Formats: sequence, C-alpha cells, structure tokens
Amino acid sequence: MRRMDAVSALLRAAIRIAGASAAIVAYDDDHRPVAFTGCSQGAAALALRDGAGAYIDCRTPVTPMTLVLLEPERTTAGDVALMALANELGHAVLESQAVFDGGLAALAGSIETLADPVAVFHPPVPGEEVARFACVNGAFERLFGYASRDLAGLTEDLLYMESTSMENVMHMRDRLAAGDPVRGILELQTRESLPLWIEMTSRVVYDPSEHPTYYVSTLRDISARKEFEAAVAAEKQRLSVTLKAIGDAVITALPDGRIDFINAAAQRLLNVAFSDAYGMPLRSIVDLRDERDAPCEIHLDPAGDVRGEGLLYSPERNTQIAFVSSPMCGVLNPGTPFGYVIVLRDITVQVRLTRRLAYEASHDSLTRLPNRRRFEEMIEGALLSAKHSRAVHTVAFIDLDRFKQVNDSFGHETGDRLLRDVAHRMSLNVRGNDILARLGGDEFAMLLHECSPTQAERVVEKIRQSVESLPVVYNGKTIVLSASIGLAALDHRSVSAAAVMAEADKACYEAKGRTHATTAPENS
Repeated sequence: MRRMDAVSALLRAAIRIAGASAAIVAYDDDHRPVAFTGCSQGAAALALRDGAGAYIDCRTPVTPMTLVLLEPERTTAGDVALMALANELGHAVLESQAVFDGGLAALAGSIETLADPVAVFHPPVPGEEVARFACVNGAFERLFGYASRDLAGLTEDLLYMESTSMENVMHMRDRLAAGDPVRGILELQTRESLPLWIEMTSRVVYDPSEHPTYYVSTLRDISARKEFEAAVAAEKQRLSVTLKAIGDAVITALPDGRIDFINAAAQRLLNVAFSDAYGMPLRSIVDLRDERDAPCEIHLDPAGDVRGEGLLYSPERNTQIAFVSSPMCGVLNPGTPFGYVIVLRDITVQVRLTRRLAYEASHDSLTRLPNRRRFEEMIEGALLSAKHSRAVHTVAFIDLDRFKQVNDSFGHETGDRLLRDVAHRMSLNVRGNDILARLGGDEFAMLLHECSPTQAERVVEKIRQSVESLPVVYNGKTIVLSASIGLAALDHRSVSAAAVMAEADKACYEAKGRTHATTAPENS
C-alpha cells in the first residue's frame, strides 16, 4: 500500500474504534493539520484552533504529532488500542512526508529542464489565502532574480506591485481552491522592482489521497506584447483625437467598405450620428451625385489615392463635395490595405467662386453677354467643326452708329442703360444655337451656326430693325439708333479665326461707310 493510502486507512480505523466523526493528525508546534479524514482541511484547522476533540500523543519525539478525534462516542484516555494506532499513524505520516519531500525533489528536477519559467507552490494552509513557494526553476530565477532557496516558504504576494490587478489574483486563487486549472494575466515585479507582464497558467497537483499537494504555475513574459499593444492603443487614440480635431470630414472604412470611424465634422456634413454610420456601407452614408444626377461612387482602390467631386443633396442645401480615398497598408503587407481613409471637403463656396470668376472672365459685366475673349474661343471651336464637317457658319460684326454722340450728349449712365436695352432687344432675335457677344464699347458680334452669309443677311436684318425700332427718350429728346453690320463666312477654307473676324470687321466698316447697311462677302 502506498504511504498516503496507509495514513488514510489508519485514520478511518481510528474513527471506527472511537466512534468519532473525524480524525486529524496535527503537528504539535504549529497545530497545522497534516492528514485528516471525515472533515475538510478548513474544518480541521478550526477544530485544532478551538481545541475541540480528544487528543492522543503519537509518540514521535523528533517530530511531535497528535491524533485528534472529533466527537468520539467512547472514552479515549488510556485506550491502549487507540494509543498504538496513534503511534503507527505518526510513523506512517513521517514516512509519507519523506516520500512527499522526495516527490518535491523529483518535481523540482523535472521543471528545471523546461525553458519557460515555472514555480511550484504549497497550497494555502487553513486561515491563509496566499500560496507559498516550494521551488522554482532556473528560467524563473533568471526572469525574476530570485533563487529557489530565497523563495522557499515565502508567499506569492512578494511578486505583486501596486498596479497588480487583485481582482485577477483573487479569481485565480478561487479557481485553484476549487481544483480547476486557470490562466490569467498579471503585472508582477522582479527582485529589482522592474515591472513585467506575465501570462500565468496554473494547475493543482494532487497526492494519492486526492488532497491538493502543489500548485504548479507556468509563466510567460508578455511584456513586449503588452508594450506593443499599448503603443498601438496610444497611436490609435492619437489618431482618433487628431481625426476628431481636424476640420475636414474624415471617414475610415474596412477593406469591404464598411465604416468603422466617422469624425464629428463628417457627422455634421452628412447629418448622421456615429452609431447610425458605424458598420454601414460607405455608399449608403455618402450618397454623392454627378451633374447628371447619376450616382458618384467613391472608389476604394488598393493601388493608391482616388480623387473626385460630387454633389451631396440635403433638405437644407446642396453641397459640392471634393473627396479623396487613400488605402491604409501595414509595413509587412504594403500591397494589402487593412482599411481606407476617406476625406470629404465642402467646396461649395470655392466652386461658386470659381464659376463666378470664370463667368466674369468670359462675360461682359454690363450686358452679361459673352465678351471678346469668349467669343474668340467660340470662333476657334466653330472653325474646327467647319474643317471636320465642312459646315458653313457666319460671323457678323455689329456696330452701333453715332453711339459716341449719345454718351457725349446724355452721359455714360444713359449710354450704359441704352447698351443694356440694345443687347436685350438683339437677344430676342437670336436663334437658339447662335451666339451674341459684346466685343467692347458699341461693338457686338454674332456667330451664326450652320448658316451661310446669304441666310445670315435675313437674320441680321431683323437684328438691325430691332435696334432701330428701339424708342429712346431722354429729357424730352428722342434718340434714334442705327446699326452697321458686316458678315464673313467661316468654313473649311477659312485660314484662322482671327482672319475671319478681321474680314467681318472690314465688312462692317464698309457698311458703316454706306450708313447702317449690311455688307456680305462677294463669294457668299
């Protein structure tokens, strides 16, 4: 029979002889239970503390021990059988303790071969919660700076520091007390008080009587991992704070296009709450349209940035948006994005300003007609189409006769008002695809698309009649206007836009010489 089995059998025999409820063997020096049957270790410790039960000396002089019988039904004092049994129990315990010590030595030898730090603990004795070191291996000594002989008998809490999570510690203690294996992460300290993040896996080792003998804990230093996790968390926090602070609308999306962050500026721009946008497809939150009201999707390209513009409709106003999407790639996988950053910028004001400046650069501020620069660009375009399609167009120069006298007699304010009225009157007689422009002063011009000079004469005649029929009365005086008009063909034979305009200008000058007439080229 194994030694601990012998101890258990002798304890059960003592219970039968004395008619007791439990039997305990305890050391005399510290009243610590060594073996027990019929009660728990805690109950045994309480009984010894309170002096309950009948005591019988085991007569082991080197290591004094006592047999304690709880609630015996017979008198035990002087009982020869019980005294002999107590003596046998004492020697059996000593023999089993020698085997126990030999088992610890064997265990210490086995853990020494392991690369990971390992610590063996004595389970807490009754009345204590903290386990005590039995031995550690060389890897533990190198990591923490404690030798096994330095730690023997000391409690585990010497490794704890102020920042150690006692909640995790108590959880692990409770699991081990229940006999369950447990894993946890604790912040511990070395002999030099250097902090270490440790992942600890602990299990209970039992003796043959199923009593817990040791706690064996395997430790793994995860400080580098925790530092990396802390750095990543800090970087993410800095990024989050930065994205929240910047004025542009910023969205981050996962590779599949689902939103995982949207800053305050984007929430305001898109009129959406973070909770409503999180996890949603990007296209369902950012619904941009192009000038034809077709969907303008923001493409997420792993190869690089994608830029574009679109119109964002809302009940309050329509917003012109410029966007850029950029892939976010890690160092180890530069070609495989782990997400995308999308920046949205409200460019409504800039677009309106640009359009206004472009309009003002190409239109006459007084009449709102295209100016000379814009008209010349249109002539260039018409010349290209004429050379490709052999279409015939006509350019007309219109000059208001004696307009200088109007300015001299009635002032420039009246002259400006008259120019606006004349421009409006001429516009009413312009065909839908033709262009009327003001070149400057009292000079106007027309581009008549797909219209020969002969056909153009009928059109410009209506223009002249509209000018001459315009009633102008100022301070009781009537101003009668007239116009001289010159025509020039624009076709595939035309040398340049400048040449065509010069020809029309010359024809207008000749018509003015004949007094508000129309002059067309001879080959028209």
